[in-house]
Amino acid sequence: MAITENTYTGNGTTTSYSFSFPYIKKEDVKVTLDTIGTTAFTINANTPTQVDFNTAPGNNVVIRIYRETDTASTSSTFFPGSAIRAQDLNKNFEQSLFIGQEEANKIQDVISGGIADGSVTTAKIADGAVTTAKLAPGAINVADGSITEAKLSNGAVTTNKVADGAVTTNKVADGAVTTNKVANDAVTTNKVANDAVTEAKLANNAVTTTKLNNGAVTTAKLDTSVTNLFNDYLPLAGGTMTGNITFAAGQTFPPSSSSDGFISNSSATFTSTTNASNYTFSIPSNAKRIVINYLRLAKPSGGFAYVGINIGDSNGLWTTGQNQVNHSLLYSKANNSSGTPINQDEVIDTNILIPLGFVGLSFAQYASSGTLTLFRITDSSNNYFSGTGASSITQVALSTDYVNSESTRNSAITKVDHINSTLPVSQFSFVYTSNLSTTAYGIDGYVSINYYSNI
Repeated sequence: MAITENTYTGNGTTTSYSFSFPYIKKEDVKVTLDTIGTTAFTINANTPTQVDFNTAPGNNVVIRIYRETDTASTSSTFFPGSAIRAQDLNKNFEQSLFIGQEEANKIQDVISGGIADGSVTTAKIADGAVTTAKLAPGAINVADGSITEAKLSNGAVTTNKVADGAVTTNKVADGAVTTNKVANDAVTTNKVANDAVTEAKLANNAVTTTKLNNGAVTTAKLDTSVTNLFNDYLPLAGGTMTGNITFAAGQTFPPSSSSDGFISNSSATFTSTTNASNYTFSIPSNAKRIVINYLRLAKPSGGFAYVGINIGDSNGLWTTGQNQVNHSLLYSKANNSSGTPINQDEVIDTNILIPLGFVGLSFAQYASSGTLTLFRITDSSNNYFSGTGASSITQVALSTDYVNSESTRNSAITKVDHINSTLPVSQFSFVYTSNLSTTAYGIDGYVSINYYSNI
């Protein structure tokens, strides 16, 4: 078999490679590097069987130098009456010979079971001829980013083709996860962000009784229509409730015995020479209700005085902290001597004390009696006071006359809204003042304090 090609392996430094086959013209000598044709070489006249590359082929690059004789036209053309030279005839016969040798070698390669390296070009491969079974393991090396969306057919990426954890948040388009894509019970509590459940996310009637924690519905959560309902049907201080009261079937009422949670009792007797702050009381740790009853608090000397309490914790009384409690004393004037109602309330609101009532003027003209109830509710970190009390202010010395055009009896309501503090409330002291001075003396009367574990 005639030699029509030579092959070498590049080393990155050698630029000249010889070949052993004859040729008619230099254009018939072809070169491929790793099956890719190149013309970056020359054949010099002084070395006619050597290929000189412009740049040395890289390391391990397969170099194929082969002959491909022109088949488009003969080397020499003869005309009538012209001389026929032996050398022209020899070139034509040599051309035919070389073409025959090249084709014979190709046929021999096929017969011997092999096709020469680089002989199967893209044009030789029929569409659809390369199936998956024709690909050797590891034959396809895909460069990063080379498989674009246009290269994927519809339905080509099945579930089995997606690696575990491959679908990250960035791979999910906005709005792609619809309700149908979420499995039943897939949205657990941990999947719901804080504050994510807004009012718009709650269906009508979704908040049932079982969804409400005990104590969750505070006064602030009640619509004015609810509070107005109580005001319409329950009398305010000094009012009168008429009509029959019908209780629901099976209604029970706590007995008035020790089951009301009574814990203990304390008392104090005020004198005109003793400061009320001398009477300081510790609140039992299990007390939830404190009821303070005061009887005929009077001021025998001249002037006017408020009576109240001051609260504190284990570190002492809060002498300036009563602004943490919303409180007031509403004093309702009675009818004047002409019988005309006086429709104005006087609100006494001070940050010096939580008021119980007020007494005065001189000669025991007025005395205060009544009850103030405070509720103490404690959880792991907060204490809350809320309550209301009622008192009656009576003119003692002039019980049959009018003073300042007012009758001998008036009423007052003490309101204590709440306290919210991380400091546990554990004690309180009585305070009475003269012209808002906490050092005042001169109150006579008796006070009794009951502590209860129930509300």
